[in-house]
Parts: sequence; C-alpha cells; structure tokens
Amino acid sequence: LMEKEKIAVIMSAYNEQKSWLEDSITSILNQTYQNIHVYIVLDNPENELLHQVITGYAAEDKRITYLKNSKNLGLVGSLNKAISVVTEDYVARMDADDISDRARLEKEMQFLHKHGLDFVMAGADFIYEDGNVGPGDAIPELLPEKLSEVQKYGNVSIHSSWLLKKSVYDNLGGYRDVKYCEDLDFVIRALQKQVRIGRMEEHLLLYRLRSTSVSMSYAMEQMEKASYIRRIYNAGESLEEMKAELLNQ
Repeated sequence: LMEKEKIAVIMSAYNEQKSWLEDSITSILNQTYQNIHVYIVLDNPENELLHQVITGYAAEDKRITYLKNSKNLGLVGSLNKAISVVTEDYVARMDADDISDRARLEKEMQFLHKHGLDFVMAGADFIYEDGNVGPGDAIPELLPEKLSEVQKYGNVSIHSSWLLKKSVYDNLGGYRDVKYCEDLDFVIRALQKQVRIGRMEEHLLLYRLRSTSVSMSYAMEQMEKASYIRRIYNAGESLEEMKAELLNQ
C-alpha cells in the first residue's frame, strides 16, 4: 500500500562536477522505492556540461522533469520553483553532489508511517574532498518531542536527507530567503506550527564536504544566524513573524 504513494524528489544543480551529479541522480533513480518523480533544476543556465547530463538522463527516464532557469535564482528560488510544479503528496530533498543509500526513500517512508510523522530526516556519512568516506555524527533516534527540544541547542537536520508531506511546504509557503540558513528557518517554523518531525538514527546519505560550498565559505555568518534563530525559538517567539530581511541583517 505504501508503494502507491508517489514521492517527488527535488534537486538543484549549479556548479557540481559531472561525475558528482551523475552519481547523485543515479542513486535516486536506483532506489528500492520506485514510485518517484524527480524534478531537477539547473540554476546555472550557462553550464552546458550539466545541461547535457540532465537532458541525457531525462531522455532515458520519463520519471525526470528538467527545469532550466533562465537566470540564476539561488537555492531557495530554485527549490521553490520545483515545489510549485510538484503534484505528488510527498517530497524528498536531494543535493546534486550527495549520494543516497539505495533503500533511503523506502526506509524513510516506513519510519514516517510507523511513527505518524509529517516530516522525517536521517543521518549521513561524509565524502571528503580526497574521495574518502568517513562516519558522520552518531545521533540516536529522535521522535517529535525529543527533536523539538534538541533543536534548541543545535541543528540535527541534514537538508538533503529530508522526506516530508507536500502539505508541509504548502502550509509554510515553501522556503524563505534566509541566506545560508534557509533549512534551519524552515525546520523551526515547522516545529512552531506543530509539524511532527522525526530523525532516524540510521545514516542513509553520503554528504559531500567541499571547501567551496556555501556552508564553508560563509561559515561564520551561518553560525551567527543559526544561533540567533535558536534564541528566538528558545524564547518562544514566532520565527514566522520575523521577516527574512530582518534575519539577513
């Protein structure tokens, strides 16, 4: 019965290496959970190499919808664009340089249904720049009550491991342009709207660490902004009512 529920997988590509994007797309298409549709946004319309990779996959697999931006919109704009055309009831996130475990979506759907969740995330191991793989943080299973408490002290969310109901995106109006913290902003706003979020103990993703990534390039600003968002959350104040422009200041 669960397999009848279709999952949209949304991905935005910009400047990834060809092999990284190929590995990422392949890891999604080869999932044990096959009832999926993949929406890939190319946010760099001048990147002809990635354009060719995506069009090649789309020509071979009708489960892919290719969305090419006419200009750079950034990650938030690109993800919101994909969400706006999604018709499926469930949405999974995937980064264009990460690799999903073959059973990731199947296990996340099982976990979501077992615990009556709206939103599930999983753990991840790391791919370093030299190509070696190392273990990620060992975090125990967190169901809604524990996760909402833990998020007061640190972020346990890995964005590209998310699987959630499309209705959560609809209710929150998608992502806000909170630079370098759009995912944390989304999670806290969801928690404040009583969205039931759980985190699996199992690591179902290989997360690529890059010295040129946004998280590394803007690490201090990201850390300060995340700390400020948590202070708002801990004080019981509404993050939704605080405009993204103010958070970006």
